[in-house]
Formats: sequence, C-alpha cells, structure tokens
Amino acid sequence: MLKALIVEDNAEFSAFLKSLLEIRFPSAMILQASDADEALHHLSLSELDIVLVDISLPGGVSGLGLTEQIRHNGALPPIVILTNYDLPEYRLAATRLGADRFLSKAASTADQIVETVEELAAVESTREGKSTTEDSKKPRGGPPTLPNVFG
Repeated sequence: MLKALIVEDNAEFSAFLKSLLEIRFPSAMILQASDADEALHHLSLSELDIVLVDISLPGGVSGLGLTEQIRHNGALPPIVILTNYDLPEYRLAATRLGADRFLSKAASTADQIVETVEELAAVESTREGKSTTEDSKKPRGGPPTLPNVFG
C-alpha cells in the first residue's frame, strides 16, 4: 500500500494530487499538509513511501527548507518538488538539498506525476523491503486534467 504525503498550500491543487493518487493507488494512504510544520508532524508519525512538496509554503519555511529538514532528520522517503517556480537555481537547490525529482506544475502532465510516484515509491519500497506492486498492477482510470492553479 502506497503511503504518501502531499505538502501543498493550494487546497485545489492538493485535492487534485490526492485524487490523482487515489485513482492510481486505490488502497493508498494519502496525507496532506499545508505547511512545513504540519508536514514534519506527519513525518514523525508515519513511515512514508514518498513526499510531494511545493516550494512556496506559508509559515516561513519553504519547500526547499522542508526538504533540507527532512534529510537532516535522516528521513529517507523520496521527495518530489512539484512547483510553479521552474527556475534553474531552484532545481539546483532542490538537488543539493536532497530532492529526488523536480517537476514543474505547468509543464508536467498527470501521467508524468503518477509515473514519477510509481518509479520513486518502487525504489523506496525496495530499499525498505516494502511492496507497492499490488497497487501498481491495478487498472488505471482515465487521465485527469491538471487544474488551472495559475489564477
């Protein structure tokens, strides 16, 4: 069973990501956080297969800062930065701070997001001796459309 955390302050986009993962992984446990403090709380309580993080978060700690804290605390789940800020300096910082992938909200399709989760969660499952293969063999629904979160 996939265990994922979505860290996103845009409620509409967070709900979209959750539904996207629930379609692909019907038995998944999907947690949501709107800021770094809430995300760290979830991480302290649950062993996760993957964390999806936006760069722009309220509360003074960005998604990049959260990524650094997660890695500093020794947590191993793959981290995907999923953001509107597709800038080379953010990509470089994300990689340097321990993110496994960097995806642009504007340029990524729903299928690309799901494929990234499948790939990274499978890597994590192998590393931790867990398996998400029961979910990954289930049939896919039609591809959802990314919501317009650009206002």
